[in-house]
Amino acid sequence: MKVNLLINTLITLLCGTYSLSILANSLENEVAIKMLLEKANYWHSKSNYPLAYDALYKVFAIEQYNIEALYLMSHYKIQQGKKQEAILWINKLKKYSPNDQRIVKLMRLDPHKDISPESLQQAREWAKNGHIKQAIQAYDKLFANHPPTGDLALEYYETLAGSKAHLDKAILALTERVQHSPSDFKAQRILATVLTYQEKTRREGIQKLFQIENKNEVVIHSLKQALLWLQPNEQDLPLYQNFISLSPKDDSVMEYYHSRVGNNETLSGFSLLNKGHIAQAKQKFTAVLMKDPKKVDAIAGLGYVALHQKDYQQAEKLLTEAANNTKEHKKTQWLKDAQNMGYYSAIDTVKQLIRNKQYDKALILINETHASDIQQLITLDLFRGQLYRAKKDYSSAESLYQQLDKKYPNNKLIKEQLIWVFAEQKKYAEFEQLLQSLPPAERHAYQQKIDTSEQHRQSAAKALDNGLISEAEHILKNALVKAPQNAWLTLDYARVLMKKGELEKANAMMNNLVANYPSAATWHSALIWESEQNQWNNVLILINKIPTEFQSDEIITLKKRATLNKQIDIAQHYIDNGNYNAALNTLRHNINTLPDNPSDIGRLAQLYMDAGDNQQAVNIIRQNLSATPQGNLKDYTQQILILRRLGYYSEAESLMNTPALLSAMSEKEISNIRISYLSEQADSFRENGYLNEA
Repeated sequence: MKVNLLINTLITLLCGTYSLSILANSLENEVAIKMLLEKANYWHSKSNYPLAYDALYKVFAIEQYNIEALYLMSHYKIQQGKKQEAILWINKLKKYSPNDQRIVKLMRLDPHKDISPESLQQAREWAKNGHIKQAIQAYDKLFANHPPTGDLALEYYETLAGSKAHLDKAILALTERVQHSPSDFKAQRILATVLTYQEKTRREGIQKLFQIENKNEVVIHSLKQALLWLQPNEQDLPLYQNFISLSPKDDSVMEYYHSRVGNNETLSGFSLLNKGHIAQAKQKFTAVLMKDPKKVDAIAGLGYVALHQKDYQQAEKLLTEAANNTKEHKKTQWLKDAQNMGYYSAIDTVKQLIRNKQYDKALILINETHASDIQQLITLDLFRGQLYRAKKDYSSAESLYQQLDKKYPNNKLIKEQLIWVFAEQKKYAEFEQLLQSLPPAERHAYQQKIDTSEQHRQSAAKALDNGLISEAEHILKNALVKAPQNAWLTLDYARVLMKKGELEKANAMMNNLVANYPSAATWHSALIWESEQNQWNNVLILINKIPTEFQSDEIITLKKRATLNKQIDIAQHYIDNGNYNAALNTLRHNINTLPDNPSDIGRLAQLYMDAGDNQQAVNIIRQNLSATPQGNLKDYTQQILILRRLGYYSEAESLMNTPALLSAMSEKEISNIRISYLSEQADSFRENGYLNEA
């Protein structure tokens, strides 16, 4: 019986059947379609129809008449007011799913079937050229029988808002639209912009424009126009300062504010402060105080300068002084900020302690810090959770975040930390469950940010356990698209290619990893790959290229193994050429200390056995078995085979049933190894003529 029987048997057991291959392909397609449909919904929620359509066309490339994709395509075309295209897709849906109840709903959603494209274009031209009255009349005629929906409705209400007589009607309709579709970015933008058209709702519109997450050029232009329309007062200063952060090179808005509101020098100082020009702001405030030492706004300004410079004691002093010398509304805010200086100082110290990895001191300080409002309490708790995570105390971090999430269910920062702590603990079931509770856009964002490579590795390993090699390959290949630099995904993928007999492709994958993504993990995985191929000379060459500071304990251990196995390779060469004495001399004189790795022990014992010294082979194995077991049963495969071949069945069986070695393996893995041993035993009986026993 040959040494490779175990490997051949395992490969046979893992190859699966033709039906399993079909199942794997089906599962691959199902997963891909689900991901693409989610992507379509995500881009649709962002009103990005081109990318939504792109995702749906990819679904059709996998499954030509996917019902859900046909429905979404019909729905999106209707929402865009593309009548002819929508009808084509609805007809396809009717053909391939005639009893689909959503067809009736889609037909009802087609309110523009009687609209003349020429009349619609005329209405748009009038609106574009500022002939609002004529445009509204044309739109009203078009929508006489059916009110507009989708993007056409937004177009109509935006035109209505151009008329003072119809502005309130447009605001009401747009408000209802946003309430029903809170993720409709385009509707949010139009409503916010329309609110800025009149003085009484202008500030509300400006606030809504600032609240829009993705502030593109259209939003920034609307904000600029609204701020130039506004009749500002001192309380509006933050609005103008916030605009500067969005458009730093545009000074016209702040200049407009200064021209409308007095106290220009002081306000100019605050403007510089907001831009981060601390020294210049300090000069402005100081110049004002030289003219008027009692100018409280300038005193407060210097207080905020001190805050930016982290001089918390001076900041508290100046803000308190400013507050005590005014009776205006600013007094309350300045006093509150002055009283919070202890909190800000503590937070700054906590950050420094965390940077210095003084986690226990940081935790003590957090517990001693007073919070004056809910937001400060939450911030302290988030820092507390960050410290737990830094200390690898994930159970405490998870418990804290769970409590906070229950108490403040709408706080995104808390949910984000809970998502991260699940990912760090590799609690993928909880991770996925929490993601599913989020809106599609947020879910997609987290999926892009968080490394779930370990989850993919586990899924691939499970597929391999079930004999689904193609499915494992598909999982790892897709995961590498997102994280091509991930060393452990690449190693697992190379191993799968190896199982398929594609050694050249597997080596190319590992070589590409080393060439393009050098890191400690890359080198470690490459070393493991070469060692698994018994390419010990390559292991040593690669180790010599790794900078000393990156040579971890694991890499140093591999270096020792490689040096030992080079000697074993020399002995193997002598045996292959029939020079058994030279092989024995090499083994006896050059390997004075037994290796620690059980696989290396097995290889060394096999060489002694092949060179004719069976007793030394057994002695080596017995000496190794007197030590604490390492790894799992697979690592001891060669030792068990040698004991069985030499007739030491009871010792082999004892090793085979060592609890410490069995605990890290599944029942299926153990069963496969047992089958291999039984196959070899049967073969031995057959070769010796004991056919009944075989």
